[in-house]
Amino acid sequence: SSTVSIIKSFCKGFQAQKEENWGLPVLQQVVLDLRRIALKAESVAKERVGVVKGKKEGEILERAAEQIMSCFRVCVSDSRTSLDNTKRWGTLGIVNQLFKIYFKLNKLPLCKPLIRAIDSSDIRDEFSISHRVTYKYFVGRKAMFDSEYR
Repeated sequence: SSTVSIIKSFCKGFQAQKEENWGLPVLQQVVLDLRRIALKAESVAKERVGVVKGKKEGEILERAAEQIMSCFRVCVSDSRTSLDNTKRWGTLGIVNQLFKIYFKLNKLPLCKPLIRAIDSSDIRDEFSISHRVTYKYFVGRKAMFDSEYR
């Protein structure tokens, strides 16, 4: 929960920065750390108590995904800033982290709007190669699950 409050505070401050994106590397790291901590917390909770009454498996990861999605919204909505300073450069890294959570939770329909957002982005071919490879891997996996062979 402290990690969740960190990401909430960071996203709020990040959104307040107009025409600036210097915080993107920090945002990427915070999102990555939140996913990893949620994954670890999920496995520890499952180990220690099994599925606790009233709590469903994957709840911690779902809450983490909600917070990560709020960061995604901050980045994707920055459309008026110049290309050099836009927060949209952070979208693909965040989408990849969300894909990892959604595949773990087996909630693949949640990937579709993210795929649409990236595919319609005017900078989709300009993201780092590592982010593009990870993205295409997950899009390919989803296509296999959906039996959409091309």
